[in-house]
This record gives sequence, structure tokens and C-alpha cells, in this order.
Amino acid sequence: FPVTIFSSIANILFYIGLLSDNIELATHRLFLGLCMITVGSFGLRIPPISVLLTLITSSLCFFFVTPIHPAFAKNMIMSYFVFGIGLLFSSLLQEHKERKHFLQSLELEYKNQEIEKLNNELAHIAHIDSLSGLANRRLFDQNLNQIWHLHKEKQLPLALIMLDIDFFKRYNDTYGHLDGDSCIERISLCLRDQCKNKPHLLAARYGGEEFVVLMSETPLKHAIHFSDELHHLS
Repeated sequence: FPVTIFSSIANILFYIGLLSDNIELATHRLFLGLCMITVGSFGLRIPPISVLLTLITSSLCFFFVTPIHPAFAKNMIMSYFVFGIGLLFSSLLQEHKERKHFLQSLELEYKNQEIEKLNNELAHIAHIDSLSGLANRRLFDQNLNQIWHLHKEKQLPLALIMLDIDFFKRYNDTYGHLDGDSCIERISLCLRDQCKNKPHLLAARYGGEEFVVLMSETPLKHAIHFSDELHHLS
């Protein structure tokens, strides 16, 4: 519909020139109409094929309505040809530019996703102990400092359980480091299971065979009960 309006205006412009038998004026208005169609088509992002087909169709109607001077008909045909080639070339350039911009945006989005993924992996590596799968000493210290000040300010109960594996050095020396690592993994698995779905608990490997459980907003009796459960699991 927008193309029809623009092409109709163009045709009306040089049709008025034809009525005055002024070939120069009609040709001038033809070029003026083509310029209007060019600006309108790119402004409205109309496909060039639609522009050309609508323009040619409306022009053929004028051929049947009124006699066309041979000189002007030649000028009009040449103008349409040049206009069509120019419009198609410009459209291809615009499409290439938009496609390049789209691909660049996709590439940038992919790179940002990869960077975010790597940052998450680095954060996981920086805060999780590789052997036990529990929080490491660094993450524990950070949380302890924040939670300590928060609970002190709000006067909330805070509990901390420290535990280690009895006779671990003797066990490690007797059966080897592989069995020692396996022992740490089994103990860590028990801690993870006990702290699962309990956001107020943070289990961490403190160092070697030592572990800690930070218990936010936990009264002393609940902390003792939880430590008894861990002791019975062993």
C-alpha cells in the first residue's frame, strides 16, 4: 500500500507534464517521483521487487490511458531501468550491512555468554574444594566475616561446628594417599547430604582432614543435636 501511494504520486507528477506536452517537464517530474519512491521505500524498508512491480504496473495503466510521446517513453524506460538497477544495488548493500550487523551482534552475544560461563567456572573453582566438593577455606572465611557482623548487629544466634577425622594421618600412611582421599570424599558426601536443602548451613573443608559447618540463626541446642547426628553417621 505505501509503495502504491509513492508510485502513484510519481506517475501523477509526470502525467501532469504530459498534459502540457512538455517532455522536459514530464521527464523532470519523472525523476522527482523516482526520488520520492527511493526515499519512501528505504524509509519504510519496502523490498525493491515490490517497488519495481508496483511502479511498472501503475505506469502501464498510464500507457493505456493516454498516448505517450516516443521521446518521453524512451526517457521513462531508461529511467526505470537505471532506477531499478540502482535500487536493487542499494538494497543489496543495505541487506549486506544489516546481515553483517546481525552476525556481529550474534558473535558478541556468544562471546559474552562464553565469558559469563568462564567467569562462573572460575568463581566455582575459586570457592569450591576440588576433592571434597564442599566450600573451601576462602569461601568459608568470607561467609564467616559477613555472617558474624550480621548476626552481631541483629542479635541472632550463630553456631559453628568443627570436626576432623580421627587417626587420619595413620590411616593415610598405612593405606596410601588414594585411600585417604577416598575417605575424605566419603566424609564430605555425608556432610553434603546433611546440609542439603538447608540454606542456613554452610559445610566447608577447613584444611586437610578438618571440616567446619557454619550454622546461621541456629540456637545452641539445635547445633548440638546436629553435631550428634554427624557423629552417629561416622
